[in-house]
Amino acid sequence: MTETGANPIREFKSRIPIADVVGEFVRLRKTGSNLMGLCPFHSERSPSFSVAINKGIYHCFGCQKSGDVISFVQEMQSVSFGEAVRILSGKFGVPIPPELAKKIGGARTPPGTPSRESLLDVYYKLNHFVARFYHQKLLAAEGTAARQYLADRGISGETIRKECLGFAPAEWGALCNFLTEKKAPLDKAEELGLIRRKNTDAQISAAAHATPAASADAGRSHYDLFRNRVIFPVLDPRGRVIAFGGRALGDDSGPKYLNSSESPVYKKGSHLFGLFHAQKDIRAENACIVVEGFMDCLSLQQAGVGNTVATLGTALTEKQVAGLKRLAKDILVVFDGDEAGIQAQSRAMETFLNEDVVVRGVTLPDEFDPDEFIREKGSDAFRALLSSAPYLLDQRILDLARSSGSQTEGKARALDQILPWLAKLSSETARLIRLDQLSGLFGIEVAILERRAKELRTQGARTKNPPVVSLGNNANPAILSEISDPTEMRFLELVLQHPELWGQGLGPASEAGSILEGIQSEKIRDLVLRILELAKAGNQPGAEILEWTENPKIRAILARGLVTADQEQGKESGTKGTGEKGEAQAALIREFKDLNLKLARRGKERRRDSLRAIILRADSSGQSTELARLMSEYNELVKSLERSS
Repeated sequence: MTETGANPIREFKSRIPIADVVGEFVRLRKTGSNLMGLCPFHSERSPSFSVAINKGIYHCFGCQKSGDVISFVQEMQSVSFGEAVRILSGKFGVPIPPELAKKIGGARTPPGTPSRESLLDVYYKLNHFVARFYHQKLLAAEGTAARQYLADRGISGETIRKECLGFAPAEWGALCNFLTEKKAPLDKAEELGLIRRKNTDAQISAAAHATPAASADAGRSHYDLFRNRVIFPVLDPRGRVIAFGGRALGDDSGPKYLNSSESPVYKKGSHLFGLFHAQKDIRAENACIVVEGFMDCLSLQQAGVGNTVATLGTALTEKQVAGLKRLAKDILVVFDGDEAGIQAQSRAMETFLNEDVVVRGVTLPDEFDPDEFIREKGSDAFRALLSSAPYLLDQRILDLARSSGSQTEGKARALDQILPWLAKLSSETARLIRLDQLSGLFGIEVAILERRAKELRTQGARTKNPPVVSLGNNANPAILSEISDPTEMRFLELVLQHPELWGQGLGPASEAGSILEGIQSEKIRDLVLRILELAKAGNQPGAEILEWTENPKIRAILARGLVTADQEQGKESGTKGTGEKGEAQAALIREFKDLNLKLARRGKERRRDSLRAIILRADSSGQSTELARLMSEYNELVKSLERSS
């Protein structure tokens, strides 16, 4: 049985059912004592993603992604460790231990006090309630014009249902009346920006004279924000309704597009439309397409370009970019082909550069936006544009070089625009390659350009923290620099899966020391010893061993070992024949013995080499007795190595 101890993180994770969490994103089926499914982190046809329920961990044998219930939520929902803990706490009603709450920066609430998550749940439920109201209005007779608009734009009934698209009636009080009738909290609806309070007599008068229907609602204290509009619910990565966008159906309905104001659950510039449905495709393709409008996003997703998201009525923000960085390596920006779209694309490029991301971009013909292009030309033509899309930074450099002319001032202005972009790149290789290209384009020595870029980079570092390249699993470069030897990694995995093999076929007791000495990585040697100590005490290694290292490669090996051990235990209780089991066990022992011999030889060679230096020191200091002992050990080692060669 695995010891949990008093570790608050381990205690919290042990109370969260990992199968339920993973099952929201992956269709799992029982395989032995584990669950298997298609990996949510990469595209595959045969399931290689395994969940070890007893251990509380997952591992993909294809892409090598592994972790626990918290890291899964972090990956799938692009949230921080603390946010993932709070999400799980709210979802499963598991209190956050005080030590863990302190670590993630959240104060522990007194007993009986609602958590922040439960307080926000009121807003999520109300938004969902309102989304259903708008959806029913769209499907009713009064939604005929809205349905026709969507049909004319090529939106199918399936997409309408999947996205829960809706219609806000033209009356000033349709939603207010509904909420009042259902005894929903109007103050919360007001906070969500769904309705507004009539603050002045002028507003009441305007409402009263707008339409006959509005006159009936003139005495109400609130009025609807969305009127005579097609409604687009905005979902967060967990599928909760956080805001709405509305497209006007008439010329007298105010601005063409109207979005929710900020609320307790919606912050402008922090979210992306379509992300909930797109995130699985984004991870599978490791690529994301960013468009501007609701209809662009829906049309592309409907046409099979599922990894599409849209900005929400504002210019792309660094917070949105940071979220996309966690989801995909390849990001493509596809805006309208007119001048405004080109300018927006250029601004987006700079926003991405601020987050150290070089994006690709598609420039559509003047008369098209993404929605129109894919409906007229089809998804194959659109994907052809994506496949040949250039990096926007390189395209902008070429455009500026062409337009700069041959005059010195023109070239200087172009370089003053280009060099700050290159200074933002954290990759020295990418920066040097582009500086070399600039040298050829502008006829200036690379060393001069490089010096100026370095000055700009230093200036930028004073005002903003230098870009941090994500290494995954909170690893740092020093940890990743550690060389992971395949022999040592496999030995660690076998010891984890079969600690009982330790000691089989090792020969003299001294061989055990040689084997451990043969493991050059101190981290792996320490892990082997700790696993053996657990086994000696009668304890089975569990998910807690993943906390013993920050090296992502070693963590993946440990996770794979734990998952494989569970799978093999399931097979032992299955239908495998006795003969087949015996053959597998014999092969395992042979492999383990081979690894022992290989590592023992390495250990002896290391000891032999170190003895040479020790012997020289003993000889020079006149320690005859010690010298004799060392020489005897050295000669035995040499003979042993000769016998095993």
